[in-house]
Amino acid sequence: MINSKILYDPHKEFYRIKERFSVPFSKELKENIILKNFRLLTGNLPSYDKQILKALNRGDLVSVNHRISAFIESYFDIIFAVNELTHPGEKRMIDYAKEHAKFLPKDFEENMNELLSSIGSNINDVENNLKTIIKNLEDII
Repeated sequence: MINSKILYDPHKEFYRIKERFSVPFSKELKENIILKNFRLLTGNLPSYDKQILKALNRGDLVSVNHRISAFIESYFDIIFAVNELTHPGEKRMIDYAKEHAKFLPKDFEENMNELLSSIGSNINDVENNLKTIIKNLEDII
């Protein structure tokens, strides 16, 4: 809606809706999104990184997949908040971030691909990938 082009709106209804939602990204909202989601990623009990490693240790790949999905969701929420971007939804988030974000973690796409490729392999690879992703994300916050 934000980037849509109005072709026909004789009563200015769509124009009013578009204007209503064309507001700057709130500093308070940005800070809350970053704080809440970073605490979910790491450093707290039960943070996603710890849950992923526990699930790997017990061989529960369904849980690993579920927790990594949650980890990635929070990771992108932080990236979009740092860049004051609206969330594009669940599809093509890497492409959207690369195209629109001014600030991306170092080796952003490579780290995501490595994490996803390491699922079900060596627990040390997954742990190292998680640590790298978190450290690189911290650098842009």
